[in-house]
Amino acid sequence: MSVLLIVLATGASISTAGTELPVTLLDLPHNVQGPGTSMQQSLELSYSVQRLGLLGTQKLATWALPERPVLRTGLGLTAASLLPQLGVSTWMHEEWHRTPMSRHGVSNMNSYYDPATWSSAAAGVHLVTDDDLAWLKREHPADLVRAHAAGMESEHALVRFAGGQLLRQADTHIIGPLYTAGSWMTPTLITAEVDNISYLIYCGPPSDYPPSDEYEPSEEMRDFTGWDGDAWAYDLILPDEPYAERGVHPSGDGIDRYRVWSDLPAEAQDVLTRFTRLYWLNFVNPNLLGINAFAIGEYKMNAAAGVMWTPWGYDVGGRARLLTGDVMWSTELSVGVNRDLRLPSLSVGAQGLPLSDDLSLDLSLAAWMQPANLRWDDTHARAGGRVGLGVRYALRPWIALRAEGMAKSQGWVLGEVALEPAVAGRLGLDFSL
Repeated sequence: MSVLLIVLATGASISTAGTELPVTLLDLPHNVQGPGTSMQQSLELSYSVQRLGLLGTQKLATWALPERPVLRTGLGLTAASLLPQLGVSTWMHEEWHRTPMSRHGVSNMNSYYDPATWSSAAAGVHLVTDDDLAWLKREHPADLVRAHAAGMESEHALVRFAGGQLLRQADTHIIGPLYTAGSWMTPTLITAEVDNISYLIYCGPPSDYPPSDEYEPSEEMRDFTGWDGDAWAYDLILPDEPYAERGVHPSGDGIDRYRVWSDLPAEAQDVLTRFTRLYWLNFVNPNLLGINAFAIGEYKMNAAAGVMWTPWGYDVGGRARLLTGDVMWSTELSVGVNRDLRLPSLSVGAQGLPLSDDLSLDLSLAAWMQPANLRWDDTHARAGGRVGLGVRYALRPWIALRAEGMAKSQGWVLGEVALEPAVAGRLGLDFSL
């Protein structure tokens, strides 16, 4: 891996051709349902800030050290590795935790927005009451499980989103048919997946000490979930257990929200262990090696494997993208797993279909079988699907207006907050460098 990183980072030139920085300005109905950004808004903002920061770092390193490529690479990749740690990815992680609760009117706050919490509590989602969590588990148990899982889902979604962006930018051969964009995005993507697998490993036996109890004596200052993996596995396996059955908080005030490894039933420990092992499939991704595309004749393509937890278990599969001129075609085939069911899912899409010189069309279709009630213990499946349609209009060579709409049936979709049938619309701008 180190050889590939050095080759791609010490390229003779830095190309920004095709570099797109997307920003969704309006996402309905989420923006009128509760506080915070939507999943798509925080994903795009996190990606765009990190991508712009990396491009600036790369340009600065080239200007400062034009004749020292090895030193430039070492310093540049170090800076690129540290950029996600400035907090934008963690901010996105917490925003995704919030969205399933905001959708149902549950009050909450990302600690990044409250300076009063910075010295007294770790990053998290605060101002969520025990009563609201008890209500959410009773009335919408799948949404509570999704809320636990959504933070890590955001990191995985960022890697997948970047893969499509980087395919369009792949313009430099590095070895034979392999392409790179000449960027330093690779350390950022590696960091996202390494953070996820490290967190999952920690949620095993090492997690037996509850997080920050001594720093969160009041109910409003407590994170809503604690260790994500333990919380997900516990409520996945015990969806019907009343929330108050967790017991009393160590301070004596409120419910003991945080689950640790020893709190998990044997089945929950088994599921979490199995998912942690499967998560290594997400490293079967050429983007993590600095390879953004493979040459297929005159076209370019990339492919990857992956697994992500869901409100009813987990979903494992593979995806591929093919770039033909300005049109990017995509497909994904996966299998959803709960206690008893193994269920297929297929999605296809086309992005950038030309309608005129300034107007293009995006289309996506998905069909799936998922557990009928989105539960780990469901024994029957229900068919569902999603259709998405978007248009882009170039206002100037460097900026385009984007409008999107989607409709879906009941079911979990990566990056879509609604588990129930839903219709949504988005309006945004795409900046090109």
